Amino acid sequence: MYIPAPREDSALGVASGLAVAGARPVALMQNSGLGYSLNVLTSFNLIYDVHLPIVVSWRGHDGKDAVEHDVIGRELTRLLDVFGLPWTVLDNEHPEDSVEAFLKQYDAGRSTAVLIVREGI
Repeated sequence: MYIPAPREDSALGVASGLAVAGARPVALMQNSGLGYSLNVLTSFNLIYDVHLPIVVSWRGHDGKDAVEHDVIGRELTRLLDVFGLPWTVLDNEHPEDSVEAFLKQYDAGRSTAVLIVREGI
């Protein structure tokens, strides 16, 4: 089931509630929304161990996107590292290997992990 949310931080709230209720949600978001989602992640998910698998687009990763995506695109992986969020970039030639690595990082809810998806996949 897909539940749309008006903002990425709201999507984390809905997914977190579902996870606490025993569901197995995945949150989807653009990297531009990750910035304002960090408060939710750091003040709820990470401190209360409500871990989620998160799929994030990588807008601006190659510097050929809209200018508003340049900074977050350039710094995305470093930002995730700062907050201790393990990440995997989806390999379009071997997506199953990338997804397997991502799910190992998520480790059945013991860590919030991020699968990064570039344009064109």
